[in-house]
Amino acid sequence: MDNQGFQTSLAIQKQSARVARYINIEGSAELGWAAALLCWSVTAYGSIILRPTSLWIHAILWLFFLCGAFAPLLLPRAIKKFITIPRTGYVAYLRDRKFWITMTVSFVIAGSFGILIPRLLKPEMHQFISEQLQKTSPAVLPSPAPAPTTHWGKTILIMFLVCNPLMYLMINALSIKQHSWKWLLLMVMTAGSVAISFLTPGDFFELMRPLMLFLGLAWFISGGATFYSYLRNTPTASAS
Repeated sequence: MDNQGFQTSLAIQKQSARVARYINIEGSAELGWAAALLCWSVTAYGSIILRPTSLWIHAILWLFFLCGAFAPLLLPRAIKKFITIPRTGYVAYLRDRKFWITMTVSFVIAGSFGILIPRLLKPEMHQFISEQLQKTSPAVLPSPAPAPTTHWGKTILIMFLVCNPLMYLMINALSIKQHSWKWLLLMVMTAGSVAISFLTPGDFFELMRPLMLFLGLAWFISGGATFYSYLRNTPTASAS
């Protein structure tokens, strides 16, 4: 009886480990987050460089913003459906009570941040809106003076800097053992993001533009290298 219980526990642990490894076995989770950051970077820089006075430019920038919002969900699913399953097979996720509690808490936290952040960043948002109005009507409105990052802006920025490496480690909890170079990339990612945040002058939105671009490129390099390694070392079922 004890031996049977041990074998059952061992089988459950192996299945759980396989599911955890399957989440980012080909770098799809990293590529999804990289696509989100890069799309939002295009929106942020496009609003400055293009000076969106036409409806078409507004529509294109909003399209990139929406693509960034859905990329972490849709891109990994597409990669797994067309690339991962023919090579690795399908791994079923356990939808138990713990899973749904985690999902509910995650949605509540995300929704709370979505409500609180605009309220906490009112000075930065007023500054950003004034800058955009100045670009569209430079002869009417005076140029606004640059504003430093507020206390809440710095707090949210620090939270973002802390959450990014933690999320990187969570996604790569198993693959980082196979790809040891990810430790070096994590250190470069952390050092670069800290340097951008504390050595570059500007308000919250001015700092987030280069920060999202830098982190998006770092996540893309990590996910792209993992994806290339997976394709090279994992043939399809028909090829094997």
